[in-house]
Amino acid sequence: MSDTNPANDMPMWAPGAELTIAQAAQVHALWLSLMAQQSNDLALDMDAVMEFDSAGVQLLLALRRSLRERGIGLTLRNPSACVRAALEVYHLGDNLTPGRAPEQGH
Repeated sequence: MSDTNPANDMPMWAPGAELTIAQAAQVHALWLSLMAQQSNDLALDMDAVMEFDSAGVQLLLALRRSLRERGIGLTLRNPSACVRAALEVYHLGDNLTPGRAPEQGH
């Protein structure tokens, strides 16, 4: 689940094929344990995600908030079509994709 982006040595996690309500508790627990070890900005490789619902969006927002509280940035890399579509529905695409400044105050 963890790898390094060779371009900038930023740790990259790949959450798997599903980020839905069915996996929310398990993914949340795993991300909490991984986050405890994290001290650098983080990228999530979202290319393999084929199922993504509002629980997945909530997981990403909670992860971003928790990392931000520790001064760590979060970037989504290679978001799949379903991830992009869900983020657009919630007007979050610009806040979690590479090359964009995160929205302040969330």
